Amino acid sequence: MAKLFNRAKMTTSTTGTGTITLGSASSGFQSFAAAGVSNGDVVQYVIEEANNFEIGTGTYSTSGTTLTRNVQESSNSDNAISLAGNAVVFISAVASDLNILQDAGSTKVAATSSGATVTGNIAVSGTVDGRDIATDGTKLDTVETNADVTDSSNVGSSLTGFATGTDAGSSDLIPVYDVSASAWEKQTIANAALQGPTGPTGPTGGTGPTGPTGQKGQKGEVGNTGPTGGTGPTGPTGPQGQKGQKGQTGSTGPTGSQGPTGPTGGTGPTGPTGQKGQKGEVGSTGSTGPTGPQGPTGSTGPTGSQGQKGQKGQTGSSGGTGPTGPTGPTGSQGPTGNTGPTGGTGPTGQKGQKGQKGQTGSSGGTGPTGPTGPTGQKGQKGQTGTFSGSGSYAADAWVNFNGSGSVSIRDDEGVSSITDVTTAQFRVNWSSNFGNANYQVDGLGNNINVGSEGSQIDTFRYSMLTSYVPIVYTRYAAGFDPTTCTISATGN
Repeated sequence: MAKLFNRAKMTTSTTGTGTITLGSASSGFQSFAAAGVSNGDVVQYVIEEANNFEIGTGTYSTSGTTLTRNVQESSNSDNAISLAGNAVVFISAVASDLNILQDAGSTKVAATSSGATVTGNIAVSGTVDGRDIATDGTKLDTVETNADVTDSSNVGSSLTGFATGTDAGSSDLIPVYDVSASAWEKQTIANAALQGPTGPTGPTGGTGPTGPTGQKGQKGEVGNTGPTGGTGPTGPTGPQGQKGQKGQTGSTGPTGSQGPTGPTGGTGPTGPTGQKGQKGEVGSTGSTGPTGPQGPTGSTGPTGSQGQKGQKGQTGSSGGTGPTGPTGPTGSQGPTGNTGPTGGTGPTGQKGQKGQKGQTGSSGGTGPTGPTGPTGQKGQKGQTGTFSGSGSYAADAWVNFNGSGSVSIRDDEGVSSITDVTTAQFRVNWSSNFGNANYQVDGLGNNINVGSEGSQIDTFRYSMLTSYVPIVYTRYAAGFDPTTCTISATGN
């Protein structure tokens, strides 16, 4: 049982639900040590903080001056309250202490529902109910030695005074004087009366009624957790999902408004057109036909100062081409005025199929050029059409970039980035993977610092992948990167 001490109350700055560290004695009270608490003593404590309380027993330690917490009752459903650092703890009797008498934490008398339980000896110096227990106790000490069991007048009448019973059983006890041992002893009636030979075993009696079910035992402790089982085998890989459909082409953006037309100077006569070269086969570029003789050039008016270049607008979705205005009459050539600022680029119309080239007609007068509308936003890439084996077709991905120094992309379609591997070697990374690595790639490169001739791009030195193609500028041995490099790819 926990010990009690007088007027012991102290502060604590401990937080949480663990062992508390005692601070200083509260005003008007004394510390646990001053109240007589010794190291290792178990005391009855009460903790209070704001509206929270905790009652329990704890072991006091002089090391660090701490007190453990064994909670009996609390405002937190009889669990330890979580302290915030502003609590007080004091030693106090609780309701259960009023039912007992103790000495140094050891219970001597405990009140019960049927009376009292006494632990230890009772020393009485007075009387109980008028009887001198101390004096009468000496008489009780000689009762056994002074008893006369041969007193026939008293003992006999006492025995015959018992009630006569009719339910004696073989297991009932009677006093018997054992002559061989010269001593009194008790025996069952069966042993005393049936000293002859043992008779045959009687028939087995019927089974008695089942006794009441015993109370349910306490729940056993939870067993230790068993070892973790081995990892099961990996299940089979599920089937690959179908390829998602390609998104629809975005709607065409609105056509920009047409700006005012500036005056146009007169056009000089056009020289005769040379003969057209034969059309090369699709694939590698055919040789260029001979150029016809150039006609005389008309006189050119003085060039006006060039206006500042406007910022490039975002590429819009391909809109339809607006109608061309009628050609106005050609006025007399006056002095060339200053060049006005360049208007925004108009939206690009959808690309039609390539028609056959007709013969060159005579040059008519040039109509006034309208200002360039703003560039529309870049449209989404349309679905790839089937290749019929003839006619023109567009590449699925292409790029024009500067590979000298820090790589920079001038323009592209379907290219996410360019990786600079080393001198004259690059990796073109596609925005969307090809269906396989059997696509077709063409390319040319040039370095304006070492000559104007074009050099081939080697795309077969390393294996192509569906996500990128490695390329080599054929002048890499000279240690040059291309200042201009174009790559196009077509495939599934």
